[in-house]
Amino acid sequence: MIPQGYSSEVEAITLPTKTYHFDFEKKRIVGFIDHRVALRQAIFKILQTERYKYLIYSPRYGVQLEELIGKDKDYAKSQIKRMVYEALLQDDRILDVTDFDFLYGFDDITTSFVVHTIYGLIEMEGVTIHV
Repeated sequence: MIPQGYSSEVEAITLPTKTYHFDFEKKRIVGFIDHRVALRQAIFKILQTERYKYLIYSPRYGVQLEELIGKDKDYAKSQIKRMVYEALLQDDRILDVTDFDFLYGFDDITTSFVVHTIYGLIEMEGVTIHV
């Protein structure tokens, strides 16, 4: 029985996206960012983190690209699309990932794609994956 004066309804709230701004080149934190810029950084971090490798992260965080090392590039290309899509859609601010484009290197594949988010489109260019 629910005590008088209390509601059994649960209200969903959206948490703020404010986070630290990482300067990856200088390897330091330089202030704060929010919304679209914070989400672009989150996408970058997800794609740089190998899933299941670091205990600090949830099993849902990161991407499993290391298993593509040594694989045929055409096979890797098809798997990259799926893996990036699955990794990014774990974030509830991301709605879809489309328009993949691939460029083959000697031992890597560079991809670009568009991330559809609650803040609009974010173009991710030059994401390099070693195969």
